[in-house]
Amino acid sequence: MMDMETGEFAEKALFYEGNAVREFLRCPGRRVVVSIEATGAMQWFLVLLEELGVEYRVGHPAKI
Repeated sequence: MMDMETGEFAEKALFYEGNAVREFLRCPGRRVVVSIEATGAMQWFLVLLEELGVEYRVGHPAKI
C-alpha cells in the first residue's frame, strides 16, 4: 500500500476470511484505488470493489 499524502509504503497480507477484505477496503473519507492483476478468479473481487464503490485498475500480468 502507498499513502498518497505521505508517500509512506506499507505491506499487509490479506486473507479472504469472513469480512476481512470488506473491512480492510472500507475507508470512509479516503480515496482508495486498488490495482489487481488480471486472473480468471478475480471476478468476486471486482464485484466486491464495485459494491463498496472502490476505484480499481486491472493490469495485464506480464506488464505489471
